[in-house]
Amino acid sequence: LDPAAAALVLGAVLIIIFLAARGRGAAQASVWAVGFCSFLLQLLVLLAYQSYSGLLYHAIVLMTALFMGGAALGAVAGRRSGGSGKVSPRLVHAGFIVISLALIGWSAAAARIHPPLAAGTIVFLGFAALNGFLTGVYYPIVVGRALPEDGSRAPASFYAWDLIGACTGGLIGGVVLFPVMGLFGTALLVAAIHAAAAVMVAGRW
Repeated sequence: LDPAAAALVLGAVLIIIFLAARGRGAAQASVWAVGFCSFLLQLLVLLAYQSYSGLLYHAIVLMTALFMGGAALGAVAGRRSGGSGKVSPRLVHAGFIVISLALIGWSAAAARIHPPLAAGTIVFLGFAALNGFLTGVYYPIVVGRALPEDGSRAPASFYAWDLIGACTGGLIGGVVLFPVMGLFGTALLVAAIHAAAAVMVAGRW
């Protein structure tokens, strides 16, 4: 498969999804996009670290734990500010874009300057924690802003969309994105998806 063709096809499908969800489904589409991209971004951190260090098994547990710890801290932070409107969902999408591009830059720089293993490992662990933090922040913001007051929808329904997005990201990432587009191409696509979600659906709820 041609990498550009794969990106165009996936981009077109995502744009159609976002356009179709701009009404009552905007919040669900936003959460789905976060789940989709945060799973891909976590895989990107793991694979980029393996490429940098030649190691993975001793760090995968730490990176996963830091992702979950970051998600817990993000959930607390999002719960405190999500319903008040202090944190915009678009701001969280922008944070994901920054992390994606920073991961590309750091991976390229590490390949040139060869920092000490301990220092490089700490940076990759930081990416995992930040990815988890932003993922955790997003969910309570959605619940605080988009949950109907009439009780017609449960908070867990948004979490379900997050998990569906993560499953979709893992499937498409493993079968198409990483083999066809590589690490840098996938990171750029993640940034582009967040940009599209921020513009098309995140401001609709």
